[in-house]
Amino acid sequence: MELQGHTVTVAVQISRFLCSILLGLPAGLLLDCFRTLRAILPHHALLVFLEDTVYVFLCVFMVQCYVWMYAGGAFRWQYAAGACIGLAVYLITVGAVWMRMLSRIRKAVRNLSGMLCRCGRRLFHGIAEKIFAKKSKKHLTDDRVSVYNKSG
Repeated sequence: MELQGHTVTVAVQISRFLCSILLGLPAGLLLDCFRTLRAILPHHALLVFLEDTVYVFLCVFMVQCYVWMYAGGAFRWQYAAGACIGLAVYLITVGAVWMRMLSRIRKAVRNLSGMLCRCGRRLFHGIAEKIFAKKSKKHLTDDRVSVYNKSG
């Protein structure tokens, strides 16, 4: 096979395929960034769709840059397949560990925010009690005589 004056052998194709597997690593890191963002800051489905669109665009751009730099601009399906295999390996190994850690981080953040909310509620309740208790005592009277239903 000839490509721009260079002979492309099977060994070259195999080495390019194996190198394209490494493209799955940055794709996995990028996916973990988006998953972390979603876990920490839940948001609307439209923003999730836009994030997914940006992710796919960046992955396609990454594969295209690889083709331009290392394959002489000739795109072959095995480069994209190699990147997908690399992404799958990343998600099975590092991505799974990161998701477990992210789950623990999310629980810790939820517990911390719950504790802060309880403390804030107690503080607000204490301040509100002091403010409203003073006002209500001013309006109370010691008259214990019933005005209505007097007999006689």
